[in-house]
Amino acid sequence: MSGILPELQNDPRVAFTYGVNKITAQYQPAPGAAWQSTPAEVYELPWNDEIEDRSLYGRRPQQENEVGIGLTLAREYGLEVGENIELAINGKRAEYEITGIFQTLSNYGNIIRMVTNDLDQFAGANGSYGDYMLVLSNGTDKWEYAKELSEKYGGKFSFIASKSNGENITGVLRPAVGTVLTLLLLVTILTTVNLTFILVRREQRLIGLLKAMGMTSWQILKIHSWRNCLSALAGNSLGLMFGVFVIPDLLTPYARLLGITEFPFANSLAGTIVSFVLLPFCAEQNQ
Repeated sequence: MSGILPELQNDPRVAFTYGVNKITAQYQPAPGAAWQSTPAEVYELPWNDEIEDRSLYGRRPQQENEVGIGLTLAREYGLEVGENIELAINGKRAEYEITGIFQTLSNYGNIIRMVTNDLDQFAGANGSYGDYMLVLSNGTDKWEYAKELSEKYGGKFSFIASKSNGENITGVLRPAVGTVLTLLLLVTILTTVNLTFILVRREQRLIGLLKAMGMTSWQILKIHSWRNCLSALAGNSLGLMFGVFVIPDLLTPYARLLGITEFPFANSLAGTIVSFVLLPFCAEQNQ
């Protein structure tokens, strides 16, 4: 596979490439302790600058005798940057220096990151082949591109379109989030309608007085709509502040179970626009 990488890198549909294999490594947490198994990612040097360094402490490994440790694994066994860890890989035991501790969703942070100068040779020692990732440019259909490459090279190589961790999580959460948002929208609409109905029933005398003064039903409706809009805007503002400043801290303990320090919350422009979608309508009603 490495032989055709230069050709693929010149394809404008390919943003960048890098080599990485997943293997199983055995490690001994302490002298005399039982050996444990954990997944390990082996990257081919040199590091591609496009690959984000998610090291929380230290740096990612730059030599074959260095490793990075996932956050959850480091916490479980008290591993720190600068310590040595003994690993058994491909039937050989060796000591590695821990140069960094990083966060990742892979295996909930119970993972080791290693490097090699020749991925094909490293994988060949285990009877397998080096795997190389093609990160495609925006707008490129990875499923169609994988099919095209398979046909182009006549099946000599396997091209598999895979989902990232983010896509997997999105796929799991999207139905649940969609259902919750739909229910919240229905509750908001029903609550607003009920409050308006109660308000109108409670102020029938006032409405009658306003009509006697010459106001039309539409003018009276605008008054009540504006009052409800103020309540909705106040609720949306409080909800936004609570969601941005309070909820992330409450969910941080659960984020650590996934191997990350905190949930990657980001202010959504679309969500803000939707939250204040009533503002123009309210302004119009107040005119």
